Amino acid sequence: MARVSWEKPVRGDPMHRLWIKLHRLKADVKKTTIGRVKQLSEELIKLHNHEEARLIQRTKINWIRQGDENSHFFYAYLKSRQNRNCIKYLQRDSGDIVSGQSDMEKEVMDFYSSLMGDSAKSIKYINIEAMREGKQLEVHHKLFLEDVREAVNEFFSTGMMHKQFNKTVVTLIPKGDSAKSIRDFRPIAGCTIFLKIVSKVITARMRSVMPEIINKNQAAFVAGQDIHNHIHLAYELIKGYGRKKGTPRCMFQIDLQKAYDMCVANVLNAIPIYSLSFYRAPKKVLKEIVSIQRKFLWRGVDGGGGINWVSWRSVCKPKAEGGLSIRDVDSMNVSLLMKWKWRIMTEENAIWSNILKHRYSKPVVKMFVNDKVVLTRNDSIWWRNLLMINDCAGSNGVSISDLFFCRVNSGENVSFWFSKWAGNQVISEAFPELYNHANNPCMTVADAGFWQDGTWVWDSDRWIRNDDEETVSELLEQLVDMLPLLDPASTGRDEFNWAEDDSHSFTVKDCVTIIKRGGFSVGLQEEVLSRISFIWKLKIPSKVGIFLWRFSLARLPTKDQLKKRGILNEDSDCCCVFCFQVLEDNYHLFDGCTITRRIWHKVGEWIGTTSINLSNEELRNFPDNFTKIKVVDERLTVGIIWSAVLWNLWIIRNSILFSGNVFTFDECYSAIVLTSWKWFRSVNDSSTACNFHFWNILPLSCIKR
Repeated sequence: MARVSWEKPVRGDPMHRLWIKLHRLKADVKKTTIGRVKQLSEELIKLHNHEEARLIQRTKINWIRQGDENSHFFYAYLKSRQNRNCIKYLQRDSGDIVSGQSDMEKEVMDFYSSLMGDSAKSIKYINIEAMREGKQLEVHHKLFLEDVREAVNEFFSTGMMHKQFNKTVVTLIPKGDSAKSIRDFRPIAGCTIFLKIVSKVITARMRSVMPEIINKNQAAFVAGQDIHNHIHLAYELIKGYGRKKGTPRCMFQIDLQKAYDMCVANVLNAIPIYSLSFYRAPKKVLKEIVSIQRKFLWRGVDGGGGINWVSWRSVCKPKAEGGLSIRDVDSMNVSLLMKWKWRIMTEENAIWSNILKHRYSKPVVKMFVNDKVVLTRNDSIWWRNLLMINDCAGSNGVSISDLFFCRVNSGENVSFWFSKWAGNQVISEAFPELYNHANNPCMTVADAGFWQDGTWVWDSDRWIRNDDEETVSELLEQLVDMLPLLDPASTGRDEFNWAEDDSHSFTVKDCVTIIKRGGFSVGLQEEVLSRISFIWKLKIPSKVGIFLWRFSLARLPTKDQLKKRGILNEDSDCCCVFCFQVLEDNYHLFDGCTITRRIWHKVGEWIGTTSINLSNEELRNFPDNFTKIKVVDERLTVGIIWSAVLWNLWIIRNSILFSGNVFTFDECYSAIVLTSWKWFRSVNDSSTACNFHFWNILPLSCIKR
């Protein structure tokens, strides 16, 4: 049908022909069986939902708590949704209210027209001939190939766009619940596919020349540049701004609303990272941030009292090591500042880097000096933090020399005393007594000697203040003997490599890993790590994943754990809420209890464990036995069911303790079936996944449907 419609002849220029064919094809599609297929699909889904609702009611689960589709609640919800999706009025900057359709349209057009500015009469800086050259359009669908290609080529030949293709539909999305003025709405623009194709081609052709035509002063919205550059640059420039003496300077404010008003939410979310990227946070601030994180993790949004069930060091470990991969703000702070050191080493021609050279002289060398002698009262707070981060990084036994390796060429940017350039050691650490007599802690390798007849000569007289002492003289001889001579052919720029990466490129993530690795921590057993690793592969709600993580670490608030921590006294009832016979602990509650085992046995029969060679005991400890199931989809599906059993046992246990509910076997089993089905459906296409009826009979059969 599409071919017949498309191949009908049309007169006119290529863009006009493409538009007519697209418009005609759209109309023909509506007249064909697609509309009928859609109608039948909707009827099938409706019947499918009715069947699910009937079966859910039979499970005796209260699925819908707010009434059925004819209830007052349903219509109230529908009305509230319609109100949210409708703009009834707009408020101007003057405070006036605009409510009419035409008036609101004019308000919107005027606002965005003022942002865009006036249209240019001519574009004199674009060379049309140059734009015709470069990458060509590739179309892989043969039916539309020639028409689309001819239309695009027409645009690049004439510079004119068919007005039907040059239209954009703008939808206004409210930024919050109380959107009133046009500034409170986010515009989402939907342009035509043809316009997107032309834009892609232009972008591809301009990408190679953009670095040459964009001034280095432009830092934001340019690949390879960073907006942090100008923030840092401004900070350095205004240092000492209020002094009467010095070079003349001025400041002015720019309205950045046009560029950033759409990014407010993202910037607010990134404020902590921005702050940690520039300053070394005080220990008190870091402690408070960690306290907020811990409270949120263990006590939720409402806060209140609670127990920190897992140490914060363990929580911040990577998931592969049994943690939650939560950012450790201290290590993150150090690593973000270390990134600045890396950039100073590798971006020596950047504007902000040149400012540093002018202000601080040999900034690359000073970054390695682990001595307060490099600090002056004229240093900015940012630069002072950057220099002293060496001590902070060493808090876990990691120093900057462990992170960055140097390859000496000219030697002008390599610290003689503090860089790791002479083998795998730092001279100030290998010869601390010599460093105590150092003339200049900031001495470079190039300053430590001289060239004589094409040969490098170390000049120890430049190194220390006094070499009269016998011990010092002996140490000097040892040091001179071990130092390598510089290569006269290596006179270029000194090179710095990142310790962790074969590509020699620094990453904040790797730096955090190294700093954490330097601290002492007790590792978990291999079987526990394997169990946790399997849990994170399951497609289940995140709160359930956290619950199973705590279950694997035996850090749930079971009665034995509460008794250990003094929450329950000796006279408290610590028996299992299901059997009322044995002390409730992690193992008994989810595995050893006779009631619990009846649940597991019923679930095993439902799954059909015998058909997948899995015993009931292996099902109860499924993360330790998942490799017995060879088919990955079956393995993950059984993992979802295993998770649902533990989750519902815990939910029902809490309802008995805190709400006075009574345990019933059938309700517990039905809840497990329903919960696991909902989780299974959430990760499978709802149009292809089996309905509740099939899941209730044999869940593994749904994988193949």
